[in-house]
Amino acid sequence: QYGEAAARLKGLALELGIATLITVSLSRFVDVREERRPRLTDLPDDGTLADVADVVLGVYRDDAYNPHSEKPGVVELMLLKNREAPLPGRAELYLHGGYGVFFDLNVPERD
Repeated sequence: QYGEAAARLKGLALELGIATLITVSLSRFVDVREERRPRLTDLPDDGTLADVADVVLGVYRDDAYNPHSEKPGVVELMLLKNREAPLPGRAELYLHGGYGVFFDLNVPERD
């Protein structure tokens, strides 16, 4: 069901020459295993969605699972799939939760 919808949306996007972004919830298995960073296999719809997608990003916040996290407020973006570039890819951003705004950790703060 997700894969079919994603394939149709991708076809429409190609026809119109635009980019699309789809967000999905991961399977519940990610909450029961020790390593909670997302994997391609955590996507719903038995891998069809991962087959259709050109790029898949996973999002992980250690402080969501670990109250004693060494990186509170840090969101890890992981490149799980990319047809155009080698893997892996990873970036860390700071999430200002009160505003829902991300900041690059490598850029000094501005006043």
